[in-house]
Amino acid sequence: MRGWGLAWIAGLGVGLAGSGARAQPADVSAATDGEPAEAPPQQLGYAAMPGGLRAPSAETLPGGAVAVSLVGGYGFRNTLLSADHKLTRGIGDIALAYAPTPTLTLALAFDGRYDSHTGVNPAGDDGYVGDPHILARLGKPVGGARIGGQLGIWVPGKDAPSIAASAISFEVRGLASFGAGPGTISLSGGFRLDNSAKSVDDINALSVEDRVSLGVSDYHAIVAGAQATFGTTTFFGAEASTDVFVGGGAPGPILRAGANVGRHLTHQWSLYAFVQAAKVPSLNYADVMAGQVTIIPYEPLFTGGFTVAARFGGPSHAEDKGKGTVTKNQTTSPIEVAELAEVTGTVTDDTGKPVVGAKVTIKLKANTGTAVTDDKGEYAVSKLPIGKTVDGKTTLDDTTAEVTIEVGGKKPSTSTITLGKGPNKVPKIALDPLLPPGQLRVLVRAAGTGKPIANATIKIEPGGQTATSGADGTLTLDLPPGTYKATASIAGFKDQTLDVVIETNTVAIKNFELRK
Repeated sequence: MRGWGLAWIAGLGVGLAGSGARAQPADVSAATDGEPAEAPPQQLGYAAMPGGLRAPSAETLPGGAVAVSLVGGYGFRNTLLSADHKLTRGIGDIALAYAPTPTLTLALAFDGRYDSHTGVNPAGDDGYVGDPHILARLGKPVGGARIGGQLGIWVPGKDAPSIAASAISFEVRGLASFGAGPGTISLSGGFRLDNSAKSVDDINALSVEDRVSLGVSDYHAIVAGAQATFGTTTFFGAEASTDVFVGGGAPGPILRAGANVGRHLTHQWSLYAFVQAAKVPSLNYADVMAGQVTIIPYEPLFTGGFTVAARFGGPSHAEDKGKGTVTKNQTTSPIEVAELAEVTGTVTDDTGKPVVGAKVTIKLKANTGTAVTDDKGEYAVSKLPIGKTVDGKTTLDDTTAEVTIEVGGKKPSTSTITLGKGPNKVPKIALDPLLPPGQLRVLVRAAGTGKPIANATIKIEPGGQTATSGADGTLTLDLPPGTYKATASIAGFKDQTLDVVIETNTVAIKNFELRK
């Protein structure tokens, strides 16, 4: 099995150790426009870039930042090549990412794995594989979301440490990330132009174990992923991804689902654990025995592990010595104080007795206050805004108040007053009683015969009130005291109009004699 990846990983580890030792945390005390000099911690996934292990996000590293990540894990799968077959896989990835600008992040990742096979006849074939990946991601805010794209280049080789140019593969994805309540959701989708199988001169010369462990593919693929992450210092994430193979005779897709939980130990260092389940196309045991294995990147059924990630540098204005800095001056807003008025008063009846339970309404242009009179007929409406004072200058622009008093059995009272700051006493208000209604009783009959006329209409003016006589020619109307004209009318008879005077608590009786 190809064994050249670990040498590259070891070399990169030495380089990262040196770069990590030289990288210094940014000066978080420096700021521009009130923002921290160094961006807040990010969840770093595959290739030390923001996002998940299989589902990238549209986020990029802060401009000037360097990130590193180390991944270690273990996976297993049973019955892939035979009923007794067991595949165990140890994984170890190391990556370095750098952001030359806030919208662009570049990354170099080395993926190493060691596969062990048992339960296959002849005896299992174990070995390790290592592959380098180069990634470039663009991302920028668009509205309330972040939109971007990612290019990945996979450079497999035939022997350590070589590169097979014909096997170079490319993957292009569109990326989108947006806020969702307390978390962030990221979506991605694209296409992988996969030439990786060309890194093997004669794949039929390899054992079936080697073929399923190579991680190369005879098929291009549509790729997609989704990730949701929540939390700040302690964070949680879930992701799903798929590779849908295309081309003649392509097998079914690879489906994955995973979750992680982690914590930002410091502003630079993070640690998290992950688990992933994968469904890959199954193999026909008869085909396996005949040496026929579909070439795709087979994965363990379950994989779990840990990731250590760190991010250094980034925006730090304190490091731009000699270039000068611009900071936003602290400003204070003018102090604004509301000017308030209090309105008090007393309500009585026409005899001077207190009116209890009367509703009092104080109406201004912008505000309305209400109160109810107590057992002494008194009321108070406080904290009515009538203006404001800003920087020592007072403006009273809402001082005209309409005072309305209402209670059952009394005529409502409305008056207008001008308010000043503080207490305002309204002159005593005496409510007049509602006049009790009088009553009109009517008899409608035919002139000459004296026979009662039913269904005759009686109309009262002013007011336009109407009523209809009963079978005995009579009707009764309640009317407020006053002077009216009552007109009786019915088809076949001439109208007749009579003057009516209604006095308080009296009954006026009117007889209509209608003629044909």
